[in-house]
Parts: sequence; structure tokens; C-alpha cells
Amino acid sequence: LLIDWLINKRQGSGRLSPRPPRQGPEKRDTRSRILEAALKVFSEKGFQGATNADIAREAGVTPGLIYWYFHSKQALFQAVFQHHTYVMPVAQWIQDHTNDPPETFLREFADRFLSMFESEAVIRVVRLVFAESMRTSWLGPVVSAEVYRRVVQALAQYLQRQAQHGRLRSSEDWEVVAQGFLGSLISFALFGRVIPLEGAAHPREKVAATLASAFLDGLR
Repeated sequence: LLIDWLINKRQGSGRLSPRPPRQGPEKRDTRSRILEAALKVFSEKGFQGATNADIAREAGVTPGLIYWYFHSKQALFQAVFQHHTYVMPVAQWIQDHTNDPPETFLREFADRFLSMFESEAVIRVVRLVFAESMRTSWLGPVVSAEVYRRVVQALAQYLQRQAQHGRLRSSEDWEVVAQGFLGSLISFALFGRVIPLEGAAHPREKVAATLASAFLDGLR
């Protein structure tokens, strides 16, 4: 890092400071390139084995530049998870469809969620998270905050509103109900794509429609 600072010191200032990243589209491209490289290196070497030097080499940037975007390797790993799992877009989709009827909402939500796992990048991230969660104590809270707070709670709020409008029966704990629905989707994603098992893979549209219908029957 010190060598990188020496190379990138500001001209005429005499102070050691890494050159800041450029603004605009190039800055976004650089950040994305770092995230792609980080996923590849983390997948190959694991969180503990990967270094910023490895990631910088893969991304074609200097190690010091990574610190402009991510203050630590842990922050970089978390950004990789956020960038490739589409958790935030799914949570936003729930917010954008709060007035949709349950019959339509649950089927489309299930289809949208399962479609994430058709991306090879998402599959690599999920496999990486499973492997690293056994070795890093901080990873569990990160995944919990991203998945549980953003998706489960947003889904629970939608279901509760539908019950208040008389479209669904009441429940004592809508977060448990939402987690149950999401868990059924995750099981198909895991055993159909992330951990391929013979006979466990089914067409996405069929799984979404079947689970939504069965789940809705229990909530009417």
C-alpha cells in the first residue's frame, strides 16, 4: 500500500495520498470491475485466502484504489453479496407492488425471486456465502440484515396490509408467514441450481405458480 501511495502521490503537494478515482461512468465501471474480480478471487481462494493485491491484479487496478471504494476486505465482500444477489431490487419490487392482489403478487414475486438463481454470478455468491459462513462469524449478520430485513419484512408488511383489507385471513406473526414462503422458494433454488440434485430441478414458472397457489390456499 505504501508503494502504491508513493506512485500515486499528488503532483507538487509533497503529501502521500492515493490518486482518487475519476467521476462519472468510468468510476462506476471501475467499481463494477473490482466487484467482479473480487467474486472470482473470493470463489477461488476464500475470504481468508484472498488479498487486495490478488483482487487488484484480477481487476487491473492498483491495490490502493480498492480502498477508495471499500474501507476493508469485509466491506468488499459485503458489497459483492449486495451487487450480485439482487436483494435490494426484489425488496423494491415489493414496495412498488403493494396494491397488487395476492393471487398475482405471490406468483410474480416467486417467479422474480427464483429468476435470480438463473444467474451464474448469483449461484457463485450463494455457494461462497455457504462456505464462508462456517468460518466467519460476521457473515451471518450481514446476510440476515440483507435478506431478512429487506425482503422478509417487506413481504410481511405486504401480507399484513392484504389481511387488513380483508383479502387474507389474519395471522399472529406475519414475519413467520413471510419467512415460510421465502424459505420454500429458497429450497427449490438451492436444490435445483446451487446444489444440483437429480430430480430436484423444476421449471421456474411451474414452481412459482404451484407454491403461490398452495400458499395462498392456506391464507384465504
